[in-house]
Amino acid sequence: MPRSDVSERIFALAERVKGSPRLNRSTLMDILRDCYAEGCRYKTDEDRAALIEAITTVRQREGANRVYIMKKDAAPHALVIRAVFSSIQERSNASRYANALCQLAKMGVDPCDFSRAIARAGGITSLYWEARERTTKKMIRSKLTLSTSVEFTSGTAVSLVLMPNANGVFDVLSAQQIKMAS
Repeated sequence: MPRSDVSERIFALAERVKGSPRLNRSTLMDILRDCYAEGCRYKTDEDRAALIEAITTVRQREGANRVYIMKKDAAPHALVIRAVFSSIQERSNASRYANALCQLAKMGVDPCDFSRAIARAGGITSLYWEARERTTKKMIRSKLTLSTSVEFTSGTAVSLVLMPNANGVFDVLSAQQIKMAS
């Protein structure tokens, strides 16, 4: 894959984002679809090297005096999103977009089916949370947010069985007030 072609495609996507003061939903979905299709192009290590070099070129063209650190094993979709949504204003959403596109790639979605897959999944945010679901992820909480209310009498012991969600909210599987022997 010619490196100059990669740079031009990434630069063109980035310009579409920077050219709009505020992206409407339709424009955003078009850009994300094109970012997804671009990310699907990079399958080999050589392709990934071309992508990383292209991102470096685009960032230098934008006047950046440094390029953010890119993990060598980062998903191509994440690299494309971070290059396209690189300004301070867009960066807050870049992680969500990157995780959502990576989840679509894991699901094996063809770029032609991008819009339908997003709709079936419930949107970008739903895909983002689905991508973050990890059964091995360790969570540390000092306060709990429960998905449903639990009723109990003050001053008595309560036994809860909870299931953590990726968003930090716990589903209550069971709640019992415990009678203590006197």
